[in-house]
Amino acid sequence: MYNSITSVGYLVKDPETRQLNGGKSVTRLRVGISPSNAKTKCFIDLEVWDKLSEIASKYLTKGREFVFSGELAMDTWENKETGKPQSKYFIRGNNIQFLNSGKKDDNQSSDSSPAAPAPAAAAGPASDDEPPF
Repeated sequence: MYNSITSVGYLVKDPETRQLNGGKSVTRLRVGISPSNAKTKCFIDLEVWDKLSEIASKYLTKGREFVFSGELAMDTWENKETGKPQSKYFIRGNNIQFLNSGKKDDNQSSDSSPAAPAPAAAAGPASDDEPPF
């Protein structure tokens, strides 16, 4: 409830999907969340599971913009060479909404592409009289 992140990002590289023993799938997405003209870039991994994993691996490709939400998590492991503990933050995603097709020459609207369920607040455009949040 309090550990919630929602952001717009773009896929830096194609999704990496793995099938696990119990029939579950997990997809890791490398996401850039900085504007393209920013001096410093911010990148983070987004991890999605099961049905959302299947949707992400099918429809997301490098360059595709999307809105995602999830919770901040940390992965820890021991470095095999040094034996020292290592850690890395990532986002465990629970929602994705596609914004564009990811193709520079595609003039179709984003409404024609399939999307994962979106939060109710982001379902439609706000009027000019209302704040955008």
